[in-house]
Amino acid sequence: MNQINQFSTEFEGSKLIAEVGKFVPHANGSCTVQYGDTMALATVIMSEDVDEDVDYFPLRVELHEKYYAAGKIKGSRYNKREGKPSETAILDARMIDRGIRPLFPQELKNSIQVVTTILSIDRQNSHKIASMLATSIALHISDIPWNGPIAGICVGQIDGQFIVNPTPHQQKLSDFNLTFSCSENRILMLDADAREVPYETILKAFKFGLERAKPLIHFIEQIRGQVGKAKQNVDTLIELGQPEGEIPLKQRNEAFEDAKIFFKPRLEHFLFNQPIGTKRERKRIASEMLQQFIDVLKSKATHQEIIEYIEKNFVKFLEAEVSRAILKRNQRIDGRRLDQIRPLTCEVGLIPRTHGSGFFKRGETHILSIATLGSPEDEMSVESMDEEEKKDQSDHAGSGIQD
Repeated sequence: MNQINQFSTEFEGSKLIAEVGKFVPHANGSCTVQYGDTMALATVIMSEDVDEDVDYFPLRVELHEKYYAAGKIKGSRYNKREGKPSETAILDARMIDRGIRPLFPQELKNSIQVVTTILSIDRQNSHKIASMLATSIALHISDIPWNGPIAGICVGQIDGQFIVNPTPHQQKLSDFNLTFSCSENRILMLDADAREVPYETILKAFKFGLERAKPLIHFIEQIRGQVGKAKQNVDTLIELGQPEGEIPLKQRNEAFEDAKIFFKPRLEHFLFNQPIGTKRERKRIASEMLQQFIDVLKSKATHQEIIEYIEKNFVKFLEAEVSRAILKRNQRIDGRRLDQIRPLTCEVGLIPRTHGSGFFKRGETHILSIATLGSPEDEMSVESMDEEEKKDQSDHAGSGIQD
């Protein structure tokens, strides 16, 4: 029988309980987090097999709303479990995803699935915060390589005073609600709604939230110290994800380091020493640069696997160099300073028969928005896990985005 371990702490006036080992023992990591009477179960699983054909990190994050969590039975007028997740469930899952995704080794090709299930809601303590904490603990105690932990926290402001994890009633009174996930000294994900608030106030709220989240980070580290599994070797997993061939991964990496020596001075000359106005022009220059090096390799009868490896990793290298130039030298490849935005233009009233239309351009990003106002009979009934049935009174709108 699996050993059950329970850890508890006080956080902002509510008891926080994490329990490991009771549910889903076959997962790489799992735990429940109870915050007040709000409770979430998180499970994380990594496949043993790799898909060599994927060119991205295969992470999937889901949040499952359970109406029994609020003591409700889903009405007969709504789709049952065969239907798709609700809009709120999708957005909450994305909130978890954006916080944890950057902390994985992006070269992994093992599929990873994170599933959070809401078991109970007390309508005072946020299930989003409980879900983020449960996910962070499950990943941190698992054997899956992950550079965590993170904590989830919400900061509001009422009458000039910052508050942590405001209740739904307090959120309605608050000047802003900043929900974010963070490490001990860095914000990784932000979801916010706000009235017009000075920039300095928002910045102080971030610093306030980071400081108040530190006990949660230490709490999660304490849990890993007692029940955490040894992490799998990252290099071994990455190598298993590479296509089988005659050239070892180490040799391919050495060849790519030689390629960087070729690329870096040319990046300085062709990309950073002159403003490149359009994305198409930048891609053309980068493509020509890559092709020059490939031609050199072919003239030396370089193995095809090395050539393909360099082609595959060139874009990642280029993006890293562009980011480094911004952070280290305040230099952008399109010539803008860090405090400059792209040219903005907008037009209204383009479409004659709709109630509203607008065309917005920022640089090469174009958005066409169209709005139609419906009658009260067009109101849609909306039911969610933690709210009573209500009418959705938002306008029917459509937009087209072209980058």
